[in-house]
Amino acid sequence: MTTYHLTVKNESNEDWDIFTFQKNPILNLNSPALVSLAWFTKYTAAHSQCKFKWDLEYNFMWSETGNLTPGVVFDASQSFLADPFATGLATAANAGDQAVLSYNAEQEYFEFNNEGPLVTNPSPGTLYIACDSSVPNGVASVGIGMSNAGTFALPALTNITAEFTPDPTYYVAANVSIQQGQVLEEEISNAVELQFAGVTSLTATFNPDHTWSVTKS
Repeated sequence: MTTYHLTVKNESNEDWDIFTFQKNPILNLNSPALVSLAWFTKYTAAHSQCKFKWDLEYNFMWSETGNLTPGVVFDASQSFLADPFATGLATAANAGDQAVLSYNAEQEYFEFNNEGPLVTNPSPGTLYIACDSSVPNGVASVGIGMSNAGTFALPALTNITAEFTPDPTYYVAANVSIQQGQVLEEEISNAVELQFAGVTSLTATFNPDHTWSVTKS
């Protein structure tokens, strides 16, 4: 499996929270409620550097977030391996293209179930999370991650199946205060796209004028 590497050099005169995130225009068009999450974050002092790495291993996730508004943190309570080109239900031991979220009202907990309603004709390349009839509205969120860190989320709604078609574009940005899993604003002003065109390692430099330069490592 290919591993991607990103080195970020903070050449500004301030300390920053450096964070990566993903965008997916297809998902944003098909799912207006979809939000991007702060994927990986590292506090980085002025004139220092940090490193990130990941591979293309996907995950199903859920979190008790309440409403998915900017600033809310999606802190995954459970993570199953996901494979958009597999067939069947994901479990704790095996990847699949579908997962089922249930809620135990008596004990007040959510969990991915080992059985439940499945999409009968799934599209190859798409991941599905079915929220069954026990899931209350407005309490939890479901999402997908990469390298076991959340990237996208949607509200968990009663008897609704959330769909995710991974085709990510990668970005890095700087912020004065941000947490991993935090729901991002729709537009991030201080960001640059990371284009791994034929390479697996990039260096992004945050310049003194707060612009970005990206080069092959």
